[in-house]
Amino acid sequence: MKISRAFRCSAPFVLLLIVRAAATQEDTNPSDWGKFESLNLEARRVGIPTTLDSRMLYSRATGDIRIEREVSDPKDPQRGTILMVAGRVFASKGLKSKPGSEIDALDQPLLYSLLLAQVLTRSMSIGPAALTTPQKIAFEDTTRDIRFATPSASGRVPAPWSVSGTIAPQSNRSYAFDLSVKWSETDAAHGAHPVEVQLKGELAHQNNFRIDDNLSLDDWSVFNLGKRTVHLQDRTIVDYGTKPMAQRPRTVADIRRQLADEDFGGTPDLTLKLAGFWKRNCSDSFGLRISPVDTPGMYAVTFCGPGGCVDEQRRKTFINGDKHFRVVSPIELQVVRDEGTETYHKCTDGV
Repeated sequence: MKISRAFRCSAPFVLLLIVRAAATQEDTNPSDWGKFESLNLEARRVGIPTTLDSRMLYSRATGDIRIEREVSDPKDPQRGTILMVAGRVFASKGLKSKPGSEIDALDQPLLYSLLLAQVLTRSMSIGPAALTTPQKIAFEDTTRDIRFATPSASGRVPAPWSVSGTIAPQSNRSYAFDLSVKWSETDAAHGAHPVEVQLKGELAHQNNFRIDDNLSLDDWSVFNLGKRTVHLQDRTIVDYGTKPMAQRPRTVADIRRQLADEDFGGTPDLTLKLAGFWKRNCSDSFGLRISPVDTPGMYAVTFCGPGGCVDEQRRKTFINGDKHFRVVSPIELQVVRDEGTETYHKCTDGV
C-alpha cells in the first residue's frame, strides 16, 4: 500500500465524512461495509516485524473518535490513545511523534480502516445485514486500483490485487474478519515486489459512543487541525495537520465550548447587502462567493477559484458579529484567519 502525505486545502477534519467515503465514487456496490462505528483491527505487512493493533470507536452524531493504538515494533514499540473531538480537535496521550507530525498517528489506523472497507465493498456481493453464516472470500480485481484518503494522507493499492480469507457474523451482532490482501509494488528501477497485508479483527455497531465531557486533558497533547502554510526556501507548501490551540483546554467540555464559539455565526443585520463576488483584487481569478440562504440575513460564504467553487469550504453565517469577518463598508470586508487578516472588495453583485 503506497501511503503519501496529501498536501491540499481542506475543510475542518470532520471524520464523519471520511468514514462515509470508504467506498470511492468508482464503486457501485451499495453495501454498508464502511458504516460501522466500532472497529478492532490488527494490520500487519508480511515480512516486516511491525504490527499495528488499533481499537476505534466513532460517533456519527458528534464526529467524536477514540483510538487505542499499539505498535509492536522491536526497535520502537508504542502504545497510546488518540481522541478526535467533534472531528476537529486532536488529542493524544502516550505516543511519541515529531512536532508537526502528530497527525500521522491518526492517519495510519484510519487508512487501514478505509482499506478494509474498500476491500469488503469490492469483494462482497452482499452487505452485512444479509450475511448470516461464515463466508470465505476469494476475489481478484485486475483492472481497478484501490484508492482512499484522509485530508492529510492517501493510500493506493494498484491493480491487479486480490483478497482471500473469511468473514463471519458473531452472536453479539459483530463481524469477525481475517483477510489477506496481495498486490505488487514497482520500485524506481521498475522491478516488481510482491506485497501482502493481513487484516484481522472485528466490526460492530455502537450507536451511543461519545467522548466524556469531563475527561481531564492534563496529560494530553492537544491540537487544532486544519490548513497550515509552510514557507520553505524555494517554495510555499499548503499542508493539513496539527496547529497549537490558542487556549489550552482543561477538559473535553472546554474543547466543545471553544468549538461552539468558533462556529458562532453572528447575528442578522438586514440592512447589510453583502451578496456578490468578493476578491482581494477584482482582477484575481479567485475569491469569495457570498450568497443569501433561506434564513433572513444569513449568507453562505464559499471559496471559489479558477476551477469553480469549493462547497466543502462553505460557511453559513450572518457575517455581522461573526468573529471570522469584519464589515468595513458595503464594499469592503475583512476575513480573519489564523495566519492573519485579508481584505476583500466587492467586485460584482451577482452570484
